[in-house]
Amino acid sequence: MKFDLYTKVVMTVIAVSLMKIAFTDMSLVNSVSASSGDKVHKIAICNKSGTRCSKISSGYSLKVSDN
Repeated sequence: MKFDLYTKVVMTVIAVSLMKIAFTDMSLVNSVSASSGDKVHKIAICNKSGTRCSKISSGYSLKVSDN
């Protein structure tokens, strides 16, 4: 099967366009950060009533008590 010049050009344009799409950062979700500027937000993980909250242990792991 012999391709004419028009078909070759169209196929090349399609191939280049697909390569551009494949190698371009196509993130659909905007990046976010936990802080904005100098502001720091403290987060506490607690039960519904707020009477028991988790803590960070000396080994920097999350400690949750049952009592």
